[in-house]
Order: sequence, then C-alpha cells, then structure tokens
Amino acid sequence: MYQYLTKGIRFSVSCGNVPKVQFGEPRKPVPHSAPYFASELVEYECMPGFEFGQGKKSHVTCQQDGSWSESPVCIFNGEHMYYVA
Repeated sequence: MYQYLTKGIRFSVSCGNVPKVQFGEPRKPVPHSAPYFASELVEYECMPGFEFGQGKKSHVTCQQDGSWSESPVCIFNGEHMYYVA
C-alpha cells in the first residue's frame, strides 16, 4: 500500500472499482468495489475461447494517482467453444 505524509497527516491513495474486462474476469474472486490501494494488483483470466491480446498484460495495477493501469484485452482465439444448455 502506498502512503505518504503531509504535515503529520497520513493519506492512502485508493482506486475505485475493479475495471470490467469484456470476455474476462478477475482470476480470484475479488469484490469489485473493495478499496484497492496504490501498487495493488488484480489478475484476470479470459473466458474459454479467448486469450489476452498480443502484448497486453493479464492484470491491472492501482496507480499512485488513484487510477487503474490499462485493462487487459481478451480476444477470440479461433478455438471452438461449446456451451451446455
């Protein structure tokens, strides 16, 4: 967690909700609205039939300015997908 001191007052930088990723979900069950602090990382996995875009990361990081880093991108990988109804 990133913290800084200003005149004896301690501040914690936190990011908002975990970004939603089309065709992807966080790897571990994580609350979408929990407070996430600077430097904390959330890993994603793509749904079956999708993979991370070339050169794209599989995670987001809460940055020191309170924003999330660039979200992962899940793209169709050309494999057949089967759904059981």
